[in-house]
Amino acid sequence: MMSKISKVHDKVAKLLSEYPESRNNDNYLFRLYAQIYYGMILPPIETIVSYETISRVRRDFQSKGLYLAEDRVAKARSKQKQEFKEEYKKEHAPKAVGM
Repeated sequence: MMSKISKVHDKVAKLLSEYPESRNNDNYLFRLYAQIYYGMILPPIETIVSYETISRVRRDFQSKGLYLAEDRVAKARSKQKQEFKEEYKKEHAPKAVGM
């Protein structure tokens, strides 16, 4: 069974291959992903604030102790982050080269 990361990895690779402009702009890549794989209709890319900008502002608030996530969410994020790291390492670890 293919992992969630592998599925996303394959989908992003397909978009990067088929839409060269997505290689230059993460917002465009995200917009394509949302439209193609979730059927979302989004406004033109130049009219919306980037996901990363919004995420950065939230992280800034939380680093100052403001608007903190609930404990259950913080714990779930921490667990998910660790699981993602472990899964990514397994799937993308360098292969040993024979001598």
